[in-house]
Amino acid sequence: MAEATQAELAGTHLSGTVIVGQVRTAASDVLQATGMDRTEALRRIREVASAQSDPHRTPPAG
Repeated sequence: MAEATQAELAGTHLSGTVIVGQVRTAASDVLQATGMDRTEALRRIREVASAQSDPHRTPPAG
């Protein structure tokens, strides 16, 4: 997830953006399969993506 976000921030082309979306969707599916509800899964994915865009921010725990 982190690598996909960093690639997107580096300026990937459309195909790279599509791949990032697919990675995020897969991550959401996996989190939901573990019992996490959709809203929480999406919130956590956004947190990770946000942390990757701000090098001074500490990634969320857990």
